[in-house]
Amino acid sequence: MAGWSSLKYAFIASSIFTITGALPTDGLVRRDYQLQNEYNDYYAHDNNDYYNQDYRDNSNYQTFAKYQNKATVAPRPRPSTTSPTPSTRTRTSNPRPNAPAPKADEGEYDPTSLEGFRGSYGSDPKGPIIVTGVQNGQTAVRKEIRELIKDHTQFSLFIMALYRLQKQPQDMETSYYGIAGIHGAPFKSWGGVELKEGGNPEWGYCPHSDVLFLPWHRPYMALIEQIMWKHASDIVDGIPEGPKKEKFKAVLPSLRFPYWDWAADGSIPEEVCQQNIIPIETVRNDRESIPNPLYAYNFSDLSEFTNYPWGNVTETIRFPAKLGTPATHTRQINEVMKASEGTWRNRVYQVLTGYKTFTSMASTGYDRANGFRFESFEAIHGSVHLAVGQNLDGLGSGAILGVDGAMLGHMNPPVYSAFDPISWLHHINVDRIFNIWQTMNPNAYKFSGRTRMGTWAVPFNAAVDEKTPLYPFKKSANAFFTGADVENPKQFGYSYSETNSGNARDTLVAVNKLYGSRTPAFEIKNARDGSRRQKRQETNPVASVVDNSNKYTDWIINIEVNNGAEVGTFGINAFLGEPSTDNAAKWITDPNSVGAHGVLTRFDAHPDVLVTGTIPLTAALLKKVESKEIESLLPDVVIPYLLKNLKIKVRTATDTIVEDLKEVKDLKIEIVAGEVGLPKDMATAPSYGDYQTKIDWVDVAGGKLTPKPQ
Repeated sequence: MAGWSSLKYAFIASSIFTITGALPTDGLVRRDYQLQNEYNDYYAHDNNDYYNQDYRDNSNYQTFAKYQNKATVAPRPRPSTTSPTPSTRTRTSNPRPNAPAPKADEGEYDPTSLEGFRGSYGSDPKGPIIVTGVQNGQTAVRKEIRELIKDHTQFSLFIMALYRLQKQPQDMETSYYGIAGIHGAPFKSWGGVELKEGGNPEWGYCPHSDVLFLPWHRPYMALIEQIMWKHASDIVDGIPEGPKKEKFKAVLPSLRFPYWDWAADGSIPEEVCQQNIIPIETVRNDRESIPNPLYAYNFSDLSEFTNYPWGNVTETIRFPAKLGTPATHTRQINEVMKASEGTWRNRVYQVLTGYKTFTSMASTGYDRANGFRFESFEAIHGSVHLAVGQNLDGLGSGAILGVDGAMLGHMNPPVYSAFDPISWLHHINVDRIFNIWQTMNPNAYKFSGRTRMGTWAVPFNAAVDEKTPLYPFKKSANAFFTGADVENPKQFGYSYSETNSGNARDTLVAVNKLYGSRTPAFEIKNARDGSRRQKRQETNPVASVVDNSNKYTDWIINIEVNNGAEVGTFGINAFLGEPSTDNAAKWITDPNSVGAHGVLTRFDAHPDVLVTGTIPLTAALLKKVESKEIESLLPDVVIPYLLKNLKIKVRTATDTIVEDLKEVKDLKIEIVAGEVGLPKDMATAPSYGDYQTKIDWVDVAGGKLTPKPQ
């Protein structure tokens, strides 16, 4: 097997980082792929059935079914179906005569290797694990997942590499399980970094609500990219010389882990959220359907977890519904994601163009006393977690740690979220947005503060700054990365298309094309420019919201709340008018919905920390201007309209509706407004004035329980 070239060899005393072969352990718990597809067929009106048909005609899928390990997941209760079971399906003849015939005594079939049917599952490193990113002599651009999917060869190689990574034994630190476990559960040391004095034994290494949040995730994403790429390299090395090897070899150097840009397009590609069996090109066949490692991760052992909310469910789930055993379902998911997209985009764009200091934009835990910048990239990221992990149909699923209500997906509890494969696509997008902000604010990367929750390796209330070690990520055998060390992502072998030039103006143009052009600032600018060309301002009512100085009034809901106010992750939802349903799972797609802010927290531990976020109002108010329900965005028009029509409700993890806001611990909501100058063109950003409180909506701790205009 080829050596792990992307992991630096490091000496400790007289020992060297050594490589030993590792084969899959016996008794791995497997998902029942056919059963899952029957479940997906139950929701056939939303799912594409072609991929189900693909594996039905795929003789290599039959190899999976026959040669997976004998210990399998107990069959899930499911709706009745007329679909034949694998043993009774009509099979076509194998169209790939060169594929080797399986032998019953060779174990589990491996689509990523030609080494019999056991394959090569990577290597078990001994010694310090040095995070380098991909070091192959090339700084490659990370691709958006939809762009990567279009490159079938490179996407196939990525899927094979991720598949192989997920097959590594859980006791390996560089296994998928081992790397995901750095973030939170199962709360154990990684890379030799033991629990620090004063550290939190029931938290992972991730510094939530902390100024270290963004810098810490950069080497974390570089680590999984580094390991994934090494598996891809090993796969290519194992292909015999010939056209297939040359094809995969050509795409290997530029392969990087992709991101999911939910602010540009909130929909989740079906290759990520619908296809549990995915057709790709493998080392054997030009087309072969294999279990999709982007769809879910399968645990082989749950014994290290305490208070695991999903009972004996060994597969990560999203958008769960109650049907016997909780499982992923995809009905209406992209409708929900698309409904959230505009809010996410507006929030991201305002932070990118309006927040000029690192501490004001990085974390939910920043002290907002000195201004009205309540937003952060961490807060937006939490709302995406909530959307992906929520229950979509409100069916309920029994108990979550003793609490009756709807089962949530693995993306919701932060200590388990990294096990869901979509978490990596999500966090790499957060890193990308962070890098865009850095490029647009080239001298602003400086910070200091105190930890708000503490981690496994950093105590609560500890002073942190750019020199604080980012445990457990090592840059050498004896030194850890610090915030200062990770400022430039190119050192890890990757960049992004929007930031590759390093030029702030180029980056702003890219941001305006991708996000800004679909925000209120550009909507108003375009309406005004169109009316000027026609010399008829009344052509578009939106044009009338601009004053003679090309400014309009921007409206935002600022939110501050205790992170432990509810049991588990919860959402704060805003409406203009009452929602049309009491089913909180349907709120985000309600016609009166303005948006939602998600507060990411645990089920079983409730940190007493104040966190912040926002829900933009201007886009929803512009629709009211366009429909002539209100005549402008000026305070004397908007304040009475909001006092009459704005409704704010809280949805808990168990789909309980909290309508009496005084029951939400430390909840403080202010409606603020500020003047925003229109951008001149695609190379300029809006200009933001000071924001002032217009309505004190609620301040539970301060005893203000009814909305009051200022």
